[in-house]
Amino acid sequence: MEKDQILQTLKKILKEQFLIEEDKVTLESSYNADLNLDSLSVVDFLMEVQDQFDVKIPDAELNDVFTVGSTIDKIQELQSVN
Repeated sequence: MEKDQILQTLKKILKEQFLIEEDKVTLESSYNADLNLDSLSVVDFLMEVQDQFDVKIPDAELNDVFTVGSTIDKIQELQSVN
């Protein structure tokens, strides 16, 4: 899946779950610092991402996914393996 398609889906999830306006979400956006999500919200978001994209981010790699861009990279990596 293309990076732009994934980004649009992530923006939609963030808007629906956390009322974050899509124009505030960029590749560099940090879930904690920029989007003001606490750790539980980030976990909820990543669970929804895994469901939407039919991927499983290993627990050991969850700390590597802290920005929108790193989430997209991880999704693309996991989709290429399947």
